[in-house]
Amino acid sequence: MAHTSAAAAALTTSACWPWLAQVHHAAYIKNLNAAVANDPALAKLGLSELVAKVGTGTYPAKQETAIRNSGGGAWNHDLWWSILAPPSSNITPTSR
Repeated sequence: MAHTSAAAAALTTSACWPWLAQVHHAAYIKNLNAAVANDPALAKLGLSELVAKVGTGTYPAKQETAIRNSGGGAWNHDLWWSILAPPSSNITPTSR
């Protein structure tokens, strides 16, 4: 999709919300879960706790990249859903 005002407007339509929740945001969650699946101590941490430790030397390099990218994407979308979604929207992270 070209970066135009019409394209930007299309992204704010209600038709886009299900895709954002069910595919795009869900992929961040799926990939983050996969990155921490083999480490029970990490698997029990919340999203904010995982992301807060990025850059501290807590994670091996490959795992850190996955947590930074997927965890950061999930955190960003959680923030987006909670703050920027229209008040009339009934699509939330918990509804996917």
